[in-house]
Amino acid sequence: MSDLYKMRETMNGIFDTLDDHAQQLAEQRKQIQEQNQRISALEKSNSTCVRNIKIINAIRKGEKTKEVAKDFNLSPARIAQIAPRKFN
Repeated sequence: MSDLYKMRETMNGIFDTLDDHAQQLAEQRKQIQEQNQRISALEKSNSTCVRNIKIINAIRKGEKTKEVAKDFNLSPARIAQIAPRKFN
């Protein structure tokens, strides 16, 4: 077997390895993007929950719906949905 043939086989092996690594890297990037999307969704959900808790606490303290709506840049109707006042 000639040296040139051995070099060619070695280079082909290297290229195959590089292709495998490129595919693995592409799969890892895809997984990272999916994880980032899940994290973003969880962060948004969490911030909305925190906001809603603050709204509920403000209403329970007796703050006016219009003022709470203004503070959170929401409509009074949305505040009433999040923290309805109980009437007996």
